[in-house]
Amino acid sequence: MTSEAVYRRMFDVMTRRGGRYTGVDVPEFYAVARELFTPEEAVANNAMPKGLFTAAQLARELGRSEDDTSALLETMAGKALCFSVRIDGRRLYAAARFVPGIFEFQFMRGTTTDKDKLLARLIHEYKQAVDARTGPVEIKYPAHRVITVDRKVEAGTRIHTYQQVDEYIDKNDLIAVASC
Repeated sequence: MTSEAVYRRMFDVMTRRGGRYTGVDVPEFYAVARELFTPEEAVANNAMPKGLFTAAQLARELGRSEDDTSALLETMAGKALCFSVRIDGRRLYAAARFVPGIFEFQFMRGTTTDKDKLLARLIHEYKQAVDARTGPVEIKYPAHRVITVDRKVEAGTRIHTYQQVDEYIDKNDLIAVASC
């Protein structure tokens, strides 16, 4: 399959995954898809089943070795192109949508590299092209609501001591920090 065909197939795959900015057949889709995914990653993305799966399952689908597929999936997870989770000692993966998902994940590192700036521009251009074609999002519910919780919730920021943070780190195996 040519790389052009792989990205055309990705259009169909991302459309089926849903979300606000699914695959829309505009040149901007292909520009952002090519920047995010290598052809090899696009093939793997296109073959990912719904729900959680193992590297072995995807390897069978791709006709590749489990080791190669596992390495590819870990690279993709590192680039925030798919999800990776360990459950009961097993490494599992899941496909991701563009929004919510891949587009936001690209910027959670909080960096402003040239690649970050290029991706931001390409994603913005794609979103503008989609909105021009489909119209603006119509929000069918109030964006700001009061949800009662039957008790007062204190707002504010708390600054923790070194000892509190150290204890938190000691009690948890995984900690994530993201720019939002």
